[in-house]
Amino acid sequence: MERLDIVRRSNCPWASPLHMVPNSEGQWRPCGDFRRLNNVTTNNRYPIPHIQDFSAHLAGTSIFSKDLIPGYHQVPVCAEDVPKTAVITPFGLFEFLRMPFGLKGVAQTFQRLMDSVLRDLTFVFVYLDNILVASCSTEQHLDHLHQVFLRLTKHGLIVNPAKCQFGLAEIDFLEHCISAQRRYPVAGKMQAVENFPQLLTVKALQEFLGMVNFYNRFLLGVAALLQPLYNALKRKKANDCVEWTPDCVQAFGEAKAALANAALLVHPSTSVPLALTTDASDVAVGAVLEQRVSGIWQPLAFFSHSLRNAERKYSAFDRELLALYLATRHFDFS
Repeated sequence: MERLDIVRRSNCPWASPLHMVPNSEGQWRPCGDFRRLNNVTTNNRYPIPHIQDFSAHLAGTSIFSKDLIPGYHQVPVCAEDVPKTAVITPFGLFEFLRMPFGLKGVAQTFQRLMDSVLRDLTFVFVYLDNILVASCSTEQHLDHLHQVFLRLTKHGLIVNPAKCQFGLAEIDFLEHCISAQRRYPVAGKMQAVENFPQLLTVKALQEFLGMVNFYNRFLLGVAALLQPLYNALKRKKANDCVEWTPDCVQAFGEAKAALANAALLVHPSTSVPLALTTDASDVAVGAVLEQRVSGIWQPLAFFSHSLRNAERKYSAFDRELLALYLATRHFDFS
């Protein structure tokens, strides 16, 4: 990192601990423990896109490419702030010349940079260091890629060739598999949920719920389905044991089955009729948003919401109205 001018030796009075954090490839990533620095850092309020938003502009596209920018270390740190990033290592004190992991606001800073570089390219979706390019034909796709690389080159940004994929009819992006007509959960994530063991601790159950809820748009009535598992977490700490009641065991198995049979969601079109269908039970409300193509209703996304104690006291009619209100607000893209 010193040879690449990412860090340099430091003599400043600042110092933060350094942690080595494993990444998704099993390699180690240096990450500063900047908690004290972050406590006095001004918040960066720039919005990060919703991870589901990439599907909004995929209708009619059939060829895809994915670029991965080796992100944060491409952004220089302001000269007067470099000493504040100093970290303690076994080899001495080092400070970052390029944006390190662990600082408050680095994700927002990088998203702002990428948006400023690619914002007006409507065929591009950017989520932090992930870039999706979607096109309708091979010729158009080559032109789109040319425009993207021109922008990146102009701003001195590089991509990681080993992690790029070009000109595919089906591609994995942000843990979703995308094709010309549909999107669905990637097989690896579904397999991970299927193989998840019935462990004893609250922390393990929370991890399982997070994995299932990541794909809640593909699952009908998931809030009601998971309710026994959420009940088992009430008034519990992370290392407490979970009481696996028969209801919990059943919900655990049904959640796995639900994800294994997740719906295939179509890409939204701007020129077809939409329908929102809602439902309410004693413990949850849910909805499905569909579009009609060639006389067939196709699902765009599902929504569900566990009822609070006060909401459970509503009449059946009021719960149906609540379902309509929450679903309409959830799917509002205006």
